[in-house]
Amino acid sequence: LFPIYERGKYMGILASVFGVASVAGPVLGGFIAEILGWRWTFFINLPLGLIAALIIHSTLLETTAAGESRKIDCTGIACFTGGMIPLFIAVSCGGTAFDWISVQVIGMLAISLILIALFIHIERRAANPIIPLQFFKNRIFTYTAAAAFTVSAIMSAGIIYLPLFMQDVQKIGAGNSGLVVTPMVLALVAASTVAGRIISSTRRYKPVAIGGFTTVGIGILMLSTLEPASSLLFIVVASILLGSGIGTMYPALIIAAQTTVSVTDIGAVISLQQFFRNMGSTLLTPVFGFIMYAGLGPQSDTNNLSLLPPETMAHAIQLVFIFCILIVAVSMALMLRLEDVPLRSREC
Repeated sequence: LFPIYERGKYMGILASVFGVASVAGPVLGGFIAEILGWRWTFFINLPLGLIAALIIHSTLLETTAAGESRKIDCTGIACFTGGMIPLFIAVSCGGTAFDWISVQVIGMLAISLILIALFIHIERRAANPIIPLQFFKNRIFTYTAAAAFTVSAIMSAGIIYLPLFMQDVQKIGAGNSGLVVTPMVLALVAASTVAGRIISSTRRYKPVAIGGFTTVGIGILMLSTLEPASSLLFIVVASILLGSGIGTMYPALIIAAQTTVSVTDIGAVISLQQFFRNMGSTLLTPVFGFIMYAGLGPQSDTNNLSLLPPETMAHAIQLVFIFCILIVAVSMALMLRLEDVPLRSREC
């Protein structure tokens, strides 16, 4: 619909919608679970999905004539799905339902590794692969995919551990503790929109990406110093900086990734960006949990975190955000090496 240099402002709006849903969803889910019961956190998606489907069907028109139909890569889809399911189950159950070195976890990881290797073998020979592996030969795409992975993980850390800090360290109620992410949501929306317009006007994405990670780093650095005596103002400022940085990154990464492909591959690139965001939050969230529980010490009663001394919980949560600092540092190194391709009207 739009030339690449104009997409920034629209991607910013779309990214802000995704960010709001990602941050506000868990908070809203908590209220729904308390008022209507946990089953309604699933049932609520049925009418919402139906409304979305009707809107898309009635308003979204095809912009080009349908071309020649191509064979669907069913084998690749099956191997990819089969490889992801045991991987997600392993990282979710490892350290909780099963030990990390248990037969169940190791077995699921082994199955996942075999199917992913088979998937790569199939995609190299597929006429119409669901994930074109040649994308990963381009540094811009690879760096932005890695950055999407880390940004989503850092956002998950903020969504989970900021309310946990408020609830179990500063002893604020479960419902109100979730509201601490509200400043993050508002900042994310504003930053996504502004960043998209800056990209469209300057036709450059690298400065925006570096600025976003810098802001995220400052916010995470502040959160890594949280203690029981930390003021609400300090926490809100850190939340705003975190949301602003994450919101800035979304349109910058999507636009940067699109510079590497033709128009026909834009859909694949955007879907892969979303996939790596999901992977980041899914795979690193259990790692954050492992770090926090390790920080509590072997003598702590991890079955009821609210009974632990505030100092102990604050220390454990600090360790999570310190680990996030390392993630930000690696991501920043990638962004500094990111090629800044000028966005011109003749491009995809």
